[in-house]
Amino acid sequence: MHKLKMMVILLIGALSCGLVMAKLPNYLDQVKSLEDYQKLSRVQNGLSFIKITYEFTSAEQNIYFQNTQKYEFHFPFLKDNIATYKNITYADFENLVFLENEKKLIVGAIYYNEKEKALAFNIYFGKEINLEQIVKTKIKIESATPFVSGKIIYIFPTQIEYLKNQKQLRAMGVESTSLKKYMDALDKAIVYSENLSYGYLKTLTAKQFEAGEYNAKDIIILNSVPLDIGPTSGIITTEPQIPHSHVILRAINQKIPDVYIPNAISETAIVDHLNQLIQFETKSDGSYTIKGEDQFTSGELAQLANDYFMHRIPNLPTPKFDLAVEDFLALNDIPVPKNAVKAYGAKGSNFAQLDLILRNHAIDRLDFKGAFLIPFSFYNNHLNQTLLSEACAKAQKACSKENLEDVCVDPIQKCELAAGKEQTLKAFIKSQTTKENITKMLADAKFRKASLIVIQKIIEKTEMNKVDKTKIKTLIKNNFPVDRRIRFRSSTNAEDLPGLNGAGLYDSNSGCLADEDKPDDALSRCLTKLEIKRKEALIAELQNQDPIKNEALIQKIQKSLTDKKTISSAIRDVFASLWSEKAFLSRDYYNIDHSKIFMGILVHPAFIDESANGVVIAKIQDNGQLNLNIVAQVDDISITNPELPGSISEQTIATFENDQLVEYNRNSNSNRLPPDRLNVLSEAQLLELGKQISFIIEDMTSLKGAKLIDFEFIMSHEGKILLKQVRPLE
Repeated sequence: MHKLKMMVILLIGALSCGLVMAKLPNYLDQVKSLEDYQKLSRVQNGLSFIKITYEFTSAEQNIYFQNTQKYEFHFPFLKDNIATYKNITYADFENLVFLENEKKLIVGAIYYNEKEKALAFNIYFGKEINLEQIVKTKIKIESATPFVSGKIIYIFPTQIEYLKNQKQLRAMGVESTSLKKYMDALDKAIVYSENLSYGYLKTLTAKQFEAGEYNAKDIIILNSVPLDIGPTSGIITTEPQIPHSHVILRAINQKIPDVYIPNAISETAIVDHLNQLIQFETKSDGSYTIKGEDQFTSGELAQLANDYFMHRIPNLPTPKFDLAVEDFLALNDIPVPKNAVKAYGAKGSNFAQLDLILRNHAIDRLDFKGAFLIPFSFYNNHLNQTLLSEACAKAQKACSKENLEDVCVDPIQKCELAAGKEQTLKAFIKSQTTKENITKMLADAKFRKASLIVIQKIIEKTEMNKVDKTKIKTLIKNNFPVDRRIRFRSSTNAEDLPGLNGAGLYDSNSGCLADEDKPDDALSRCLTKLEIKRKEALIAELQNQDPIKNEALIQKIQKSLTDKKTISSAIRDVFASLWSEKAFLSRDYYNIDHSKIFMGILVHPAFIDESANGVVIAKIQDNGQLNLNIVAQVDDISITNPELPGSISEQTIATFENDQLVEYNRNSNSNRLPPDRLNVLSEAQLLELGKQISFIIEDMTSLKGAKLIDFEFIMSHEGKILLKQVRPLE
């Protein structure tokens, strides 16, 4: 497996420091004093480091301690300073660092801890960690850094690698630690969203967080990183966050501070202000400040907070909808109607524009052939059906499963009463979302969860009307093979809009026509041989790691092999996600009228047997350059929620100008790479990805003025780059 490179930068996600350079040497072959170290080191998020390079094939070769203020990455340093590598390509550089049969270079970094007078280092490996190279590098560093009086230790990127190798490495004379242990010991914060806010500082256990015991005026401290989060005034986690996770995107979109603070719960500034109103600020250098009432004049903090709460929410346009449109919108060479968002939703309309723009630029989009959009009117038709007591009974079972029987009594009784009166689903939902009821739902997390569960379940458990269901299934039969899994992606009029990103608010699901009549215990007829092989390999790896700890996950994957997902149930699940708790809270935060939100659906062939997937944050610079922060992972392994603990994604920072790749640097490599792959994305694939993103930014009218844009992509089994989503991030 490839090992983590530039580990700290992966966590920080830094693009550039923009430091003013003093006249310094490009490198030193010895760092004789603390002054030397400070001259060469770069500081990011409060952590200082110097990049190191040497040819390990030469016993006499000294280490190059790079001027890391000038050369943040190894590749440009080698080209500019070492004659041998003047004409080297990045692909050649990676081969010399990672391929065992071509390996010539040792590259890594040193980190000085002034408090402990100690030095830590890491070097980058390919498929296997070479302990002898670690020992050799330690000896070279030791002889070249006479000012260090404390220990010199090696940093393993993951806890698993540390536990596997630390005893043997110690026997060879080198102490070591894991990245997390090292970062925790340094007590350095990592800022993911640089902002200033006001709110009430509180700690939440995982159970309290899951129960929704927080609101938009809280600044919350979490011991673990959730997959997603509702509106808050700030986020503090005691574990590092995954780049481009929904939590980070949500913080950026809401313009609130988001920071990892190791041992946060014991920080004096935090302990002294728990459950109090504070001013909270995070900065790009990794620093943060917490100010309480004692640091303001009487009443000043409360006034600032009130002003913040009143003005923090952007003035979003009133959601528009057109229920008169009853036709599907096929993705073809015809321009997307200007008002498509009103009938089909933002995600679907954006995808239709993206698909057309790329096809107009001769990009192969045959993988999406046959795709179409389902209008809002189908969701509206579903809600106009009669509510049946059977749906209420299934909602009651769902409440019991969530241990909410006591608070479900009221909404279930009202559900049964509405069913007895033969009211529609829409009428019942309207009765449950009155101003009085919403106020109660916002004040009482358990009541909110119960009410939303009942709404979701009656939508899920009420069968679609025959006319709409037949229309959809007929078009799917005409457009796709019967055993091709179909993806149904949520597309509302309250997401993917300027000021409201909406990433992760609503659910997407898959359905299979061939599974409509399959036995319950048989494999899904839409699974490919490779998918089955991957799932079985994942189950085996989880069982090998810890069968007891991973039992629930193993059962979930085993169930996914035989799950029977009909077309109708997949669509109804997407409809129901309009009423998820995170979606409900988000709409309330942005003052969006729940009754004006509708669900459309983007329908296309599901991605199967992909060789990679990823997320890109594109930043348009004032000078016209395009910076891409790309996080990618092999196969269908999730970036934000990997099923295997310790999975590390590949992160690449790339700069484009006039549609050309100017430079790129990989900050980390995936540790899930198979033996025959050096990277998740090759240089050619990075170029293709950047080219397609440039086309979209240049031609897509709905992105005009956006400086920060979120893209999602997959790479097919054949290595073809396929953009699948675009949304403005701010």
